Amino acid sequence: MIEQTFQWRKRNSLSLTDDDFSDAVGALYRPLSQIGLFLKRKNVYTLTLLFRFKEELMLRLHFSQHDIDELNYLRFHHPDPLVMKRCETVYLRAKGLKTGQIQQLTGRNIKTIRSHLHLYQDGGIEALKQREPYRPKSQLDEHKQSIEQEFRQRPPASIKEACERIFQFGGGFVF
Repeated sequence: MIEQTFQWRKRNSLSLTDDDFSDAVGALYRPLSQIGLFLKRKNVYTLTLLFRFKEELMLRLHFSQHDIDELNYLRFHHPDPLVMKRCETVYLRAKGLKTGQIQQLTGRNIKTIRSHLHLYQDGGIEALKQREPYRPKSQLDEHKQSIEQEFRQRPPASIKEACERIFQFGGGFVF
């Protein structure tokens, strides 16, 4: 019924005011008893928006017992601390905690928690284990072998000389 009402309102080009939108978004974070009062005061279109918006925000995750056991193990025994944090976040969700409760327990940012949950949703536990740290590439990387060969043939007498030769050899790159 809600979807049909939404389609009817959409076909007839009925618009939603900014106040209705902010009220609908605010209602998502109210206790269930207050949402009932909110819905009695607002029109059907706002009700439709509320349910559609809440559906988009809600993250549906399904956990097998094997996944829960593996998350529990990895949150204490994985060698990478970031992976341990990711697994702990998802494990707490698997145990039924909501995002706000996870944030209170762990002290992590809500967006970080959501990104960990989306990571699990998109790729499972293997995605949580993936870590690609940022490693900037130097412009001198392509000259590395030739610089090493040059220094083996003619070792520099000082650091200053080495820096000057690298600067000249690399075409003026600053490292």
